[in-house]
Amino acid sequence: MDERHALIIYNPAAGKGDPDRRREELERLALQAGWRGELVQTSLRESAGKLAAQGIRNGYRHIVVSGGDGTIMDLLPAIMGKDITLGVIPTGTGNLLALNLHIPLRLGAAVETALHGDPRQIAIGKANGHLFSIVAGIGFDAALIRDATPELKRKYGLFAYVVSMLRNLAHLPHRYTVSVDDGTPQTYVAKSILVANMGRLQGGVIAVPHADPETADLKIVIVRPESLLAWIGLILHALAGRIERHHSYTLLEGKRVRIRAVSGEQPVQCDGNLLSTSKHLFAEVAPEAVTIMRPRPVQIGRRLRART
Repeated sequence: MDERHALIIYNPAAGKGDPDRRREELERLALQAGWRGELVQTSLRESAGKLAAQGIRNGYRHIVVSGGDGTIMDLLPAIMGKDITLGVIPTGTGNLLALNLHIPLRLGAAVETALHGDPRQIAIGKANGHLFSIVAGIGFDAALIRDATPELKRKYGLFAYVVSMLRNLAHLPHRYTVSVDDGTPQTYVAKSILVANMGRLQGGVIAVPHADPETADLKIVIVRPESLLAWIGLILHALAGRIERHHSYTLLEGKRVRIRAVSGEQPVQCDGNLLSTSKHLFAEVAPEAVTIMRPRPVQIGRRLRART
């Protein structure tokens, strides 16, 4: 089977506008790009993971998913470690996986990349038994996600996270012990600890420089601003692309990390999904876990020229 023979999994709940019209447009563009295969739709009974597993049993080796980050994460367990190629057509709110891998957000270009891109292997993280492609965290970042409620997202979109951040600026620092690659635990007083497989977060801000899923190393970020002024400085450094230079920011790296909240249970999140409250976060990397279609250099060049 060639790359054009693909199972397309479409999530009608991800995206704006009439879902039937969006599906028709997706199918039209895929056919125009030479696609041959089957298009199936998620539902309450048929999750993306279930549809992907069924497609693999039916002989598909190329899966294309049209949805948000949550849809992608739902199907990852079905394809990890297998000879399966994944194409991504981002239609969610944050689309962080696409943002980090430079997958275009425009539908036509995304379809082209999903079917004819450059297949590259990337690592996936696992935290407290849950997969993550971008970042897991404990403390302030998980509290921010907890309070960015569905109602806020519907009302403000991405700005829901700004509203939640303002509500949580008073989040007190906590004491944590951190052990990287089974090394001696070190103690930190921090607002939040992130474990990142990729570095771009909401709004395109580079929160974790040098995080690259092709290197199979996790970046561990310890965030410890002590005042509102320090928070502002940290945010300005992030917007300027030099967050690692701020005095409230510590960057470590390794293939696995054990974090213990000495001060008591803290909220924990994986790729923007609140897991629970816990005293522990254990994360490790699964190298070369997924083969994903990324833009070819000529595609990136065209996009850069289009901006100038």
